[in-house]
Amino acid sequence: MSCRWPTADRIALIDPLGGLDLRPFWEVLADPSIVKIVHAGVQDLEPVFRHLGRPGRSVLDSQIAAAFIGRGFPCGLGRLVQELVEADLGQGMKFTQWDARPLTPRQLHYAANDVRYLSLLWEKIAAALDQSGNTAWALQECRTLEDPALYRFDPLADRLNVRGADLMGPGAKALLRSLVAWREAAARHEDVPARTLLKDGVLVELSRRPVTSVERLPQVRGMPVPLARRFGPDIIEAIRTGLDRPHLAADRWPIARFREQRDQIDAIFTALKHRCLARQIDPVIVTSKMEMARFLLTDQPARPADRPANRLAGGWRHELLGPLLDPLVGLEAPPDA
Repeated sequence: MSCRWPTADRIALIDPLGGLDLRPFWEVLADPSIVKIVHAGVQDLEPVFRHLGRPGRSVLDSQIAAAFIGRGFPCGLGRLVQELVEADLGQGMKFTQWDARPLTPRQLHYAANDVRYLSLLWEKIAAALDQSGNTAWALQECRTLEDPALYRFDPLADRLNVRGADLMGPGAKALLRSLVAWREAAARHEDVPARTLLKDGVLVELSRRPVTSVERLPQVRGMPVPLARRFGPDIIEAIRTGLDRPHLAADRWPIARFREQRDQIDAIFTALKHRCLARQIDPVIVTSKMEMARFLLTDQPARPADRPANRLAGGWRHELLGPLLDPLVGLEAPPDA
């Protein structure tokens, strides 16, 4: 990928609350001829798809790429800039009032620092990628940000992108799908990212311990009281829908076999992590133990053609781990299990 850095000597701040027509900005992000650098850019790119119906293109994500040069994933921008560029972004302003106008000089400086070092940071990362031999794989993973499926909600997708979902039984997962669908619709109406509206952990808690009355919602761990008051009836309706929803075949994968073979799977996952670290790749960005177990315990060719394959079945992940995992697909329980 040939890259030009036309903004390397200039920083521009765009006020989304300033009444501007932001479509030209979204068009730039969707233009494949213009290279963009972001850090942890999924949420930054989500509005592109929401407003244009097209994803961002030609995006380099420094957080993704850093995972291929021996840095932990996810790695914060401040730490990465400090370690690779030897610059200090200053104290964070996570809880500052960003919707107040005018913004203070300190807020403006902080916002500018969010992008000030990205070009130089990428140059450092690119050099390290070349040295490790992981450039092609890192760019391949950055291109996943161009996948419309990342921004288009599908409640029937095999893999629910919610932490803790994989260990749920089919009943709890059916309920979780209903709650995730409600959150997605509510977030679109409020024009905010879904996880900003309500965190994954609250949905998981409701799926495992469902409540059936608005009055009990504020007692759910992590549930914001104002949100429970505003959306209470809708949340309860989503819970009732989920309780009545048929279980998907994709949710009935062999969890019992996973538990029977936990020791074997742990040993394989340890070998997998060593293989990743030998290539200076953080195992966290590669896969999880549950995803690996699904690959080993599920009949891959029998998966429906219209459902996405396990990520380990192709791409750079399979190049890296296929020699280790392919001979083990169809893993059987040990004789004494």
